[in-house]
Amino acid sequence: MFNFFKKKEKKESKEKVGESYDLGDIVFHRMPKKFLKEAPAVGVKHSNKIGIIIVVIGVLVILAGGFFLARYIFVPADDARTPDTTIQSDTTNTGADNNPAPEPDASSDEGPVFDTVTDTELPDDSINPVGDEEIIECGTMTALIGRQALADLDSDAVLRCLGENIINNCHEANGIIKTSSFGDVELKVLEENNGDCIIQLNYPSSGQIIDDNLLVYANTSLQCAFGKDELSEFINKPGETANYVYTQSSVLNLTPESSCAGSAFNIWLDQAIIELPPEPEAPADFVLATDTDSDGLSDYEEESIFGTDSNSPDTDGDSYSDSSEALNLYNPAGSGTLRDSGMIGEYSSETNSYTIFYPNVLTKQEQTQSVLFIAGNKSFIQITVQENTLNQPIKAWYANLTNTPTAEILQTVQMTENGYEYIYSDNGVTAYVSSPGNLNVYTISYTPSATNKLELMTVLRMMINSLEIN
Repeated sequence: MFNFFKKKEKKESKEKVGESYDLGDIVFHRMPKKFLKEAPAVGVKHSNKIGIIIVVIGVLVILAGGFFLARYIFVPADDARTPDTTIQSDTTNTGADNNPAPEPDASSDEGPVFDTVTDTELPDDSINPVGDEEIIECGTMTALIGRQALADLDSDAVLRCLGENIINNCHEANGIIKTSSFGDVELKVLEENNGDCIIQLNYPSSGQIIDDNLLVYANTSLQCAFGKDELSEFINKPGETANYVYTQSSVLNLTPESSCAGSAFNIWLDQAIIELPPEPEAPADFVLATDTDSDGLSDYEEESIFGTDSNSPDTDGDSYSDSSEALNLYNPAGSGTLRDSGMIGEYSSETNSYTIFYPNVLTKQEQTQSVLFIAGNKSFIQITVQENTLNQPIKAWYANLTNTPTAEILQTVQMTENGYEYIYSDNGVTAYVSSPGNLNVYTISYTPSATNKLELMTVLRMMINSLEIN
């Protein structure tokens, strides 16, 4: 091989070495002058630019890397940000799959979950017809319904509350109606449906129903619809509105044409229970009086007692039958009560501690142990008082009076408007009334005229209902 290094050393040996100075043990060498010239700066400047560019690019790469790393760590992916609202299913739902989503689990505390939050996919029962409006609780009546005069209905806070909500676009409301036959009945204003206001009555359990004849309605209910036109006449009378709605919905006032449905209505259709407790059938030696308009009042009572039209079942056109109004002490020939009209008076016995209403057209005749109310046709109603020293229930007392085993007494025990038990005699023209804790039985007996026509049966029942034992 060629000896390049040796040749180079030979060349360099020809060059003059710089001068040296002896400073003792320290020897300094001076660079030859040919190397003391300044080198051009072009290469240095070029190197500086390249270095700066590299540094800048490096910084940018580091920043970009840090940005994407931070985004990856701290910002969730797009489907991670979307709430998981899909219903879990064992099958995959594709775009071509038109099968409906599975039913939500009703037992879940979290409620149903839907694929998307669109109005069209919400179930029908998720729509509250009342929205966020609260259901008004109207409370419980303190007085029996049917005992107030029409003019006083608006003063009853419960009836007024229910009526106001009926008038106010059928706003949801609840209230308890006190009745003489059923006890406490719940009236619910439900909703407006196709322009009608839907009312629901819920009847109580058998232990609370007072009239034994109505026990078949225990724990039943019915709903009835009332049109705006039907309720328009009560627009400024909320108490009358609620009273009318309850009365017309009651199974005691239903007709086959009533716009009602429900278990109570079905029972009513099956049982054909009419508005009022049935009148006793006329015995063979009595004759039923003429009732031309079939409203429950005999023609004699309409023309001679109450001044109503014997050819019209609703003389004053207030939607209540003439007999229904008379039995509840309302004026069947006009507005207000029978007391307001002056048609009836009040008899009070201090000796026997009772009061009773009677038609003023009847002549009152007091006797030592009784009182008679005599009609123009010579028929009369008599009130006497008998002892009940053993404080027996009325049916047992009557069985003892007639010397008949209690099991053979076929008549049912009924209840007056004031809450007293009573039972009719076999011939149906005498009522025996008792009060718990009272050692007397009050006997109200009707004796027809010589024709044996039963022309005062509604008057008899009205007087039974009005009896107040002090």
